[in-house]
Amino acid sequence: MKHTFTGLVPSFPNRGIHFLVTEALTFRKQLTVRPEFQSQSGWNDSMNGYIKRQLEALAQTVKRVTYSPSGADPTAVKDQRINEAKDSAHTLAESFDGKSINSDDLVMPAMGHEKSVPFDLSGNHPDFPQPTHDVVENDFARMLIIGLDNFVVTATQCDSRTQPATINAMESAQLQALLNELYATAMVKGGEANRVETPTGLMPSDRSGTFNADGSLDINPADPVTGSA
Repeated sequence: MKHTFTGLVPSFPNRGIHFLVTEALTFRKQLTVRPEFQSQSGWNDSMNGYIKRQLEALAQTVKRVTYSPSGADPTAVKDQRINEAKDSAHTLAESFDGKSINSDDLVMPAMGHEKSVPFDLSGNHPDFPQPTHDVVENDFARMLIIGLDNFVVTATQCDSRTQPATINAMESAQLQALLNELYATAMVKGGEANRVETPTGLMPSDRSGTFNADGSLDINPADPVTGSA
């Protein structure tokens, strides 16, 4: 299996993309420990609801780090931000418009150095294992996690990674399309209504963990202790 974080750009200045990566990986940590994902048939409605809520939250973050200045006139917007900065009565809540971050409105200081993604994604860290069949037995859950990893890799590869804090609209649309794929997986493969019929629950790979799997406790009729000749 190809390592799912292959191609990830480990260091870049864009604060918005760093935030996206952190949020996605915080979500991912919860998925790789779920016992529900060891089931072939699927996962329940409550787990599916959680997945969909987290994907929606990620989509909102993508929108908020998308370049969207407060107005069409850069000079007027700059003057507005300067006046707000001098107004002691103006609050952060008033500056937050619920759309995107305000660094779009000003020429921000150049980053003195790039920031690295602060996670061990090699597969060796117990919180960030590779989604192998042993870790995530359910095929659709495994595809969901692989898709989330692809979202992270794609975010770090954005051309806007060299910008201070935002991504451009086309990149935003691309990232949201990837999230839409994951949301579709939850809609059509997750929850009780979409459980897969599983006539045989115990697979050959599971049998080694069952009682007396090696037959060492079988009764031998020729053994005077355990049986009779």
